[in-house]
Amino acid sequence: MARAGAKPGDWKITPMPEARRDVPSGRVFDAEQMARLRDGLLPEEMEDKWLVVWNDGGLDVHRSWTGHHLYRATFEPARFGCERVARLTVNRDPAQLKADDDDGLLAAQFAWCCDALVLQLRRGSLFPDRLRAPSVTIVRGDITKESCDAIVNAANEALAGGGGVDGAIHDAAGRQLQDACLALPIVPGPGGTRPIRATRCPTGESRVTPAFGELRARWVVHAVGPIHGVPDDAALLRRAFDSAFDAAVAHGARRVTVPAISCGAFRFPLKLAARIALDAARTPRDLDEVRFVLFDADAYDAWRAQLPER
Repeated sequence: MARAGAKPGDWKITPMPEARRDVPSGRVFDAEQMARLRDGLLPEEMEDKWLVVWNDGGLDVHRSWTGHHLYRATFEPARFGCERVARLTVNRDPAQLKADDDDGLLAAQFAWCCDALVLQLRRGSLFPDRLRAPSVTIVRGDITKESCDAIVNAANEALAGGGGVDGAIHDAAGRQLQDACLALPIVPGPGGTRPIRATRCPTGESRVTPAFGELRARWVVHAVGPIHGVPDDAALLRRAFDSAFDAAVAHGARRVTVPAISCGAFRFPLKLAARIALDAARTPRDLDEVRFVLFDADAYDAWRAQLPER
């Protein structure tokens, strides 16, 4: 059960103190979630702990028993009908709250407030005091059959679909996924020129679209890994995995399903790719589970062989 949304002036609150900090946050909320944020609905069992108010175009989060202003978030339009946190200001007054210098943790705590209290999505029962490494699972199977929050696609720079995992995901999602990819902007070439080959996602980066068709996920994170042998290919592959996981977190994903990026047509050595992928997956983030789903037996064996070292 949730009570009606709180309004400014309902309870005694304190203003955001001078000791404050703006924290980077790329967190994205879809239209339905934004409507709930604006309604300010709060589970009844949390009424004595939190005051969440949509106030003058932004979201304010207070502690109800002290009135201390924890967070102030404002939003900007994002793609596919979503809105993104444009600015997240946090209370850093040590007289009011325990100070913490970890920007990632501060952003994760704000997301926890939104998800657990306002959006009433499943989250841990304790307010996070640190980021923990997600659990890692390795299975052999068809990634398009997995149920998760975000599915990572081993994409190419044009986001034009292809073979292997990329083709399978596009086939399962249907034409809507292709249309969503083509709606993403082309990245300009040197000096702002339009490249001969359309690049919507440079190597080492990721882009996010909704999932469609038969995919049992909310989001597809298109990550572009390197072709083996290009300069700094190992660093680029690590960047691709990190970018994919961070993008999933920004879109509220808790469970992420991932393939062996760059290990198909791009010919990246399996042993090295597995080590890079598992290192990235075990980096502390606001995720519950990273699930590697590997279609090929050799890739599965390579990933499994690296797991005991972690």
